[in-house]
Amino acid sequence: MKNLVLSLALVMTASTAMADYFYCELKNGFVKAEAEADYGVRQASVTMRPFSCEGRVVPGTRLVEVKITSTETGEYRVAQEPYGLVSVKMYGLDIHGDGQDLGECTCGVR
Repeated sequence: MKNLVLSLALVMTASTAMADYFYCELKNGFVKAEAEADYGVRQASVTMRPFSCEGRVVPGTRLVEVKITSTETGEYRVAQEPYGLVSVKMYGLDIHGDGQDLGECTCGVR
């Protein structure tokens, strides 16, 4: 009976880990856009002017790499951290070219 209970506990904890999925979220001011990867895929991207956000799990590691790119200038920022949520911010020209927007790209496993 004890073995059965331990087996069930193991199965339940393993199945919740399988339910995790990879996503990226891009915030520009008060506006937010999200992209979710297909099951088993550990890479996602989302674009919203003037920023593009990409995230992935580096193959063979437990590192999450996040990249935010300005669609206007091509400038980018990259951050890598151990498995979890990783966020990177950058300023870019606003749509009129006379001010700055703050973009924040967050990617990881939920």
